[in-house]
Amino acid sequence: MTRLPGLRRPRFLDPWRRPLAPRLPWHVVLAASIAGALTIATLSLGEDLASAPLLVGAFGSSCVLVFLVPHGPHSHPANVLVGHVVSAACGIAVVSVLPLAWYSLAAGMGLAMAVMAGLRVIHAPAGATALTVMLSNADWDYLVTPVLAGALVLTACALLYRRLMWRVIGPPG
Repeated sequence: MTRLPGLRRPRFLDPWRRPLAPRLPWHVVLAASIAGALTIATLSLGEDLASAPLLVGAFGSSCVLVFLVPHGPHSHPANVLVGHVVSAACGIAVVSVLPLAWYSLAAGMGLAMAVMAGLRVIHAPAGATALTVMLSNADWDYLVTPVLAGALVLTACALLYRRLMWRVIGPPG
């Protein structure tokens, strides 16, 4: 596309014009994809065996972070575990006080973001956990299963992956 004389590109678009992240090696992508699939399979199989829910939709996006970007600041085990639990607690607290409406969803999401930032455990997929909790009108039991139990399994799988893939992905930091 040619530039028209006198027209400038708006500056607010500059952050989106950055080059893409470097391509990950195929063996790292393969290992991370297998680890993510096995983690979701473990959670799903655990649901069947324990007759208790362990799977939350946001765990899929958590797998993307912890396995494909294991050294990312928001992929730390504490961020995954505490982020999901805190977000679920914020969502349940808001829905227990306010009726389910656009403003309660906004308040729950905003509260979850603020608490995660305040505790320094930001984990983007946990925002979806807050919304899931509010939209399903879950009670405090939902905090234990599936959120806490599932996040523990997910974190354990991520730690095992890091241990097994140490030589490929390198040490944290």
